[in-house]
Amino acid sequence: MDGAPMVTVRYVVVDGPDGEALAERQAAAICQVLAWLAAHPDVADGDGIATAYKSRPDRQSGEGGGKGGP
Repeated sequence: MDGAPMVTVRYVVVDGPDGEALAERQAAAICQVLAWLAAHPDVADGDGIATAYKSRPDRQSGEGGGKGGP
């Protein structure tokens, strides 16, 4: 092994009324994320949320009460 992380995938099948309710909740969550990304195009530039997170004033060293960020 070359030090690569090991990934385990576990599938859980939910069908019937519970599956339909889960699918609706997942679809709503995806719609909310897409709407947020559409409203914040500066974050959706390919570098992702990390860019917005790191650029927040409270994440920059020396600012925000000493909460220097990564």
